[in-house]
Amino acid sequence: MAVMEERIPTGGKAPSPTTDDTLLVATQWQLIRWKFLRHRVAVAALAVIVLFYLAA
Repeated sequence: MAVMEERIPTGGKAPSPTTDDTLLVATQWQLIRWKFLRHRVAVAALAVIVLFYLAA
């Protein structure tokens, strides 16, 4: 029977407490806006709809 041996690296340093482990918080509307603004076709369609509205 084969035996798997997993070695744990030694001699490494523990992560320093000054590492950036901050938790970022965003509201639901911020998440929606960020996702929408990344979708270029949706932004272009919104611009067309606004132009139609202003022209009417």
